[in-house]
Amino acid sequence: MYYQLLLDPHRAALLEELALERGQRPTALARELLYAAIKRTTEATAYRVAEAQDHALRRVSIQNQVRGRLRI
Repeated sequence: MYYQLLLDPHRAALLEELALERGQRPTALARELLYAAIKRTTEATAYRVAEAQDHALRRVSIQNQVRGRLRI
């Protein structure tokens, strides 16, 4: 799923600085921080189930990419 977020400029600058310090892209850090907030505010079992489902989808996507490259 794709979301577009609009951040206020001064807090966005803080995000960029923090990401630079951590050696991450701002979008990757924002995703990491958002997932941490969701994990903190969601029932633990529901979060683990959603996380496992996302990991399974990622594995299938990678397998499909490998199969696609093998056909070329």
